[in-house]
Amino acid sequence: MRRLEEASERGDETARAVLNLRLERDISFGTAGLRATMNPGFSCMNGLATYVKQKGGHKVVVGYDHRHNSLQFFQVTVATLKKAGLSVLGFSESVATPMVPFSVQNEGAACGIMITASHNPANDNGYKVYASNACQNYSLWDIDPAGDFEDIYARALGHFVQSIGNLLSPLKDSIHITHVPSIVYTPIHGVGMKFAKAAIEALNLPPLLEVPSQKDPDPNFSTVKFPNPEEGPETLDEAFQFATATNSKLIFANDPDADRFSCCEFVNEWKIFNGNEIAALFAHYVWQNRSIIAPDATEFAMLGSVVSSHLISTMGTKEGFLTQETLTGFKYLANASQKLETERPGLKVLLAFEEAIGFMINSAVWDKDGISAMCLMYLMVLDVYSHNKTLTATLAEIYDIYGYFSQYNSYYFCDPVRVSSIFAALRTKLHERVPGSTENLTGACQISLDSEHSIMSINDYPGSNMVTLCFGHGWVTLRASGTEPKIKFYSEMHSKSAEKVETDEKLKELVNNLCRWLLDPEMNKLILQGE
Repeated sequence: MRRLEEASERGDETARAVLNLRLERDISFGTAGLRATMNPGFSCMNGLATYVKQKGGHKVVVGYDHRHNSLQFFQVTVATLKKAGLSVLGFSESVATPMVPFSVQNEGAACGIMITASHNPANDNGYKVYASNACQNYSLWDIDPAGDFEDIYARALGHFVQSIGNLLSPLKDSIHITHVPSIVYTPIHGVGMKFAKAAIEALNLPPLLEVPSQKDPDPNFSTVKFPNPEEGPETLDEAFQFATATNSKLIFANDPDADRFSCCEFVNEWKIFNGNEIAALFAHYVWQNRSIIAPDATEFAMLGSVVSSHLISTMGTKEGFLTQETLTGFKYLANASQKLETERPGLKVLLAFEEAIGFMINSAVWDKDGISAMCLMYLMVLDVYSHNKTLTATLAEIYDIYGYFSQYNSYYFCDPVRVSSIFAALRTKLHERVPGSTENLTGACQISLDSEHSIMSINDYPGSNMVTLCFGHGWVTLRASGTEPKIKFYSEMHSKSAEKVETDEKLKELVNNLCRWLLDPEMNKLILQGE
């Protein structure tokens, strides 16, 4: 910090900008908790102090992952809560994130705190806060803190895997298993291994093949640049190599805190299913098996975020179940799911998802849960492969029924200082060139599209750096990440399943030209994923 101050005094504008970024604002809650690089400054992670107010509760669940300083932040949090007088329920070992919201509900706690930066780079850390309903809250709020650290690790783990068994054992028993394919698993240097193994053992399923170089917790994430399975081949390369060596055609992966789930399949070449594709597979499968998964339900629902695929809503319209969209993040998806089940007795939320490989299928965990999702996919694989099919072929069948939904999602690395000005300029460009509701994109950004791909509407989100453009058979959303220095773009185009290649090409052209026009990557020094 001193070097930055000295450089700023010498007139270094970059140093001054960094100081402003770190000191002019407090670190704030984003899409999923609070995360930042561990640096000096109010906007960076340099410790945890949880200021609490009286809300009538007395128990708080606190968990931590394997990252650098997570244990120390855990100890500081426990000490702060104890000093204030709260009873603290903690864990003697690092845990997967879903263990905290599960324990809040299971223990009747007033609040839960999970110390993790999820899939962020190795130098980051942060925490997530869960309210008394075991959902992430919309903003940081304080609770009544108090008492000794009670270790609930063994009790919580046992009850957690039991909840998965209660949900999925009837489904497993319904499958006539004739083929058990070899499946590789990687927690990508995170905490997922022990929880994945415990859940699989609870379901009495064959063990997965563990990627040796990534199976143990490693806060440096030594074999990957970014510990996020969404990053694709670079992050999953170790798993690909191990799968090839063991002649395995399937790979399961969790992110480091095991709240996200990714899946890959080899059919002539490796296919990494994106979050929307996994959600389509899950939605189709749980709907087919709804009477087994939720035998007492009289009504069903599935939820997705505004930047996730609309295939589920098309499925719901055709099949007769309720669908609902929320803003991005499980703090919205989980609360909305819980509200539906509370207000409509007999309704069961079968799936809530976001395209960023987050899935909620177990109402014992009101958050995305990569362990429960992995177990559901394991059963689906056993079912599909026992019918001599593949996941890839099953996804194609889903498109034959409901139409093809092409997605093109990626992101630009961006200096956080520039985000607000980029979106201000973006909005100016849009409202100058698209004053009405049907301005064609051809004149705006020099691309050739037919009239059905005119902008039909602009959905602006006041107070946030997010804009959605809707056109004939799809949409494009530009959004600043709430947890990372990125500007993300999400898009989708709906067509007949036979028009897959043409639709993919058309959507990619549309999005690339929109990004060049609205984001001006060269001027704003944006770096596209993979460049």
